[in-house]
Amino acid sequence: MFHKSLSGRRAVVLFGAIALSAHSFPSAHADVSKGPCAVTKLIDVPAKMRDGVTLLADVYRPIEAGSYPVILMRLPYDKAIAQTYVYASPEFYASHCYIVVIQDVRGQYASQGTFYPFRDEMNDGYDSVEWAAALQGSNGKVGMYGFSYTGATQWLAAVMRPPHLVAIVPGMTSSDYYDGWSYEGGAWSLAFEESWPISTIALVNARRTGDQSSVARDAARSKSRLVIGPYIHFPWTSKLGDTDFGSEATNPIDGLQLAWFDHWLKGKDNGADREAAVRVFVMGANRWRDAADWPIPGTRFTKYYLHSLGEANTRYGNGRLDTDAPGADEPPDRYRYDPANPVPSRGGHSCCTPDVAPIGPLDQAGIEERADVLVYSTPALQQPIEVTGPISVTLFAASSAVDTDWSAKLVDVHPDGRAINLNNGIIRARYRDSLEHTSPISPDQTYKYVIRIWPTSNVFLAGHKIRLEISSSNFPHYDRNPNTGHPFGVDAVMQPADQTVRHDAQQASFVMLPIIPEAMLPLARR
Repeated sequence: MFHKSLSGRRAVVLFGAIALSAHSFPSAHADVSKGPCAVTKLIDVPAKMRDGVTLLADVYRPIEAGSYPVILMRLPYDKAIAQTYVYASPEFYASHCYIVVIQDVRGQYASQGTFYPFRDEMNDGYDSVEWAAALQGSNGKVGMYGFSYTGATQWLAAVMRPPHLVAIVPGMTSSDYYDGWSYEGGAWSLAFEESWPISTIALVNARRTGDQSSVARDAARSKSRLVIGPYIHFPWTSKLGDTDFGSEATNPIDGLQLAWFDHWLKGKDNGADREAAVRVFVMGANRWRDAADWPIPGTRFTKYYLHSLGEANTRYGNGRLDTDAPGADEPPDRYRYDPANPVPSRGGHSCCTPDVAPIGPLDQAGIEERADVLVYSTPALQQPIEVTGPISVTLFAASSAVDTDWSAKLVDVHPDGRAINLNNGIIRARYRDSLEHTSPISPDQTYKYVIRIWPTSNVFLAGHKIRLEISSSNFPHYDRNPNTGHPFGVDAVMQPADQTVRHDAQQASFVMLPIIPEAMLPLARR
């Protein structure tokens, strides 16, 4: 789970939310009040890239002459805003005696050139870091911060190894821009791809219409930190959807970044380099857990098997979930998936605006009324169970169609009946073996599917139930599969599919849960 990091003297902290799961919060290393330096601002400072294109940045610097580290943010969302809806203002960071550079990436807002997502961020990132390091008053050490695409501009600059880049803090981002960014399990992340370009990156091009004037992973592991918090893409608040995670979930990013940059860019011995390698917010307990690695050492990956009497449809069905392997004669569950009437998305790790698809932890009770949703639940728990880490579902299933989807969702069922989603995933049948090469399926033949449910961290408290939902759609979080086997987007044909999920001794379907042993649970108890 440690992504590529910087090598040698460089360091990286990853700040992310694994959807509704579980950011590292240093134990009060930094004073997050305004710093001692008075600040001045320069607008549209030019930086020439290696191909002659000029990118413009706003530069915030201490008024008093001196030698200061540089913090750089490169974003496509307008440097005048600078992602201040999750971070403190650039003036705040500059007041802590940094030169802060906020740059529009190529082709966006004030900068020249043509924007093409990701393509130019390696070279432009390298050139911008080295330019920033040479600014008047710089001490030659550069750090970077920002989330989402702005996190990607850090990774892509870092892989080019600019000599003056010392530390980065990428948040809410990815190192794979296909699986997990634009697609999941071969299914298109429709809600994200509709909302992200239209609401953000495409706006500048609309305004410009007609205006022609305008890592060595192991070498740096000891210098890396992974922080996982209970936030959606933004905002990073403790109250999300139907859940309040309490005061400990208050957004810690400004204190974390100041401590990290103070250590790596100013050389302060503030303990930031001695923090636990991983810090995870455990939902349910609503507290942080420190760990030495990810997944957490000592995690017991446990199979919870699907069971039923053949009628797991809806929350009122007889679907069960437990650690006992199914018997030889256990009947399968069946439902009809109609792409003309897909299961609607309600919450989850989608991005970016709730008017396209609801985001976050929401009650799934209404979704579980549908006959095309299979529901498998444990009995009410006698003792709390903490689930922290990556999750997968192994499904033995058949379809009457030549292609279809299988979706899964992990849910925490409260004693009052609320069913709060934790995380979700999907696999497109034709991509079950490979995301690079398609493999058609034969109608009514059973295949093994592995669905990656994104990681989470949650204590299922006593009296709660662990629940797994299985279906074939989650729309518009993902595009719906028309079940025809045709290339996607070339026609409007759709056909229903009759789906079968097997759970018997020979074809035992299960969800693999990362269980934290009871000996490690004091954190999780109230």
